[in-house]
Amino acid sequence: MERVSHRSIMTEGLVRSGFTFRERVAHDPSGTVAVIQMKDLNGGYSDIKADGVARVSGKDIGPQHYLAKGDVLFLAKGAHNRAVVYELGLAKAVAASAFFFLRPGPAQVDPSYLAWWINQQPVQEYLHQNMAGNSSPISPSQQSKASPCRFPLLINNASSQR
Repeated sequence: MERVSHRSIMTEGLVRSGFTFRERVAHDPSGTVAVIQMKDLNGGYSDIKADGVARVSGKDIGPQHYLAKGDVLFLAKGAHNRAVVYELGLAKAVAASAFFFLRPGPAQVDPSYLAWWINQQPVQEYLHQNMAGNSSPISPSQQSKASPCRFPLLINNASSQR
């Protein structure tokens, strides 16, 4: 079985920090950009609740920060470093700074598989061992890119989740 390295997925794809707001996110009912925050994840951190997502004007947010369907949101701050696939399909949405968003190259790995893989115990242990900070630990993006793990090629991803 041919394999592709985690490092190539994260360097040939996109790994970006969520958008940093200068102030607390304040909901603007006429806002055009949805903001995905920690509070928008369900209790098990396995999906994003569409109800109640804050909206902002977006005047200071560039298009490079917009999420695309299939991006993997990785909760990089706090004790629960889970990954979830963004599937809401909102016209304009950004992840708050508590997240990294991962956009692997389309021919490299299925986003659902990538999120599933990140949420597995060995990867979670690796991430927790490499956290920085005491009161609010954070997983540095360098650690996410440097993980020693390997993936099967895309054609094998779906069968591995069964």
